[in-house]
Amino acid sequence: MADRTVTVTDNATWKKVYLPVLDGVYGPIVIYIRNIYNIIMDSFNVDILV
Repeated sequence: MADRTVTVTDNATWKKVYLPVLDGVYGPIVIYIRNIYNIIMDSFNVDILV
């Protein structure tokens, strides 16, 4: 299976971060968002379920 990603773009700076999509073992697929804070946002994180 190919690696899946989601792209998040900061509209103010146009910086992009590519977040991996992970298969859940006992639940839905999830977007791994740990690096958003360090790379692009300078704010808090929110978990996103797909």
